[in-house]
Amino acid sequence: MQDFASKWSDLNAWEARAATIRKGILDGLAWDKMPPVEYGFSPLIHSRREMDGYIVENIAIESFPGFYITGNLYYQMSA
Repeated sequence: MQDFASKWSDLNAWEARAATIRKGILDGLAWDKMPPVEYGFSPLIHSRREMDGYIVENIAIESFPGFYITGNLYYQMSA
């Protein structure tokens, strides 16, 4: 770790290294080859469970064609 940290000695050197890392990550993701998003984000509700005082919905959102972000939404039931 000390050897790795010795590769920069000041803020300017670290910022240059950070820019190189950032560029490598973005190049690796191939953002320039991603298709344009031509549709809105509409969640797909996979399932819904009513629990004791709250509701849980499992959802998926298609961020890019064929790529989904999944999660849970929790709602408190009104009294």
